[in-house]
Amino acid sequence: MERGVTGPAYDPAKGDRVDFAISILGFIAILTPLTLWLSWSTTVYYLALSVGVGACLIVVALTRLFPEPRVSAAPDHSGQRR
Repeated sequence: MERGVTGPAYDPAKGDRVDFAISILGFIAILTPLTLWLSWSTTVYYLALSVGVGACLIVVALTRLFPEPRVSAAPDHSGQRR
C-alpha cells in the first residue's frame, strides 16, 4: 500500500472495471427519461422505468462496495526536508 493512502488495498485493475461499469450504467440512467417519453405502451414504460431505477441502484451499490482510495492530507512528520 502506498504511503498516505488509507483504507483497504486498492486494486487498479478492479477499479478500472468498476469505473467502466459505472460509466455504462450512467449512460443508461441518462437515456431513461428519453425512453420513458418515447414508450408506446404501459408495459414498455414500466420496463424502461425499472431498467433506469435498476441502473441507479447498481451505481449506488458499486460506489458503496468499491470506494475510491482516500489520500491523507496530513503533513509528513518524518523530519526530512523536501
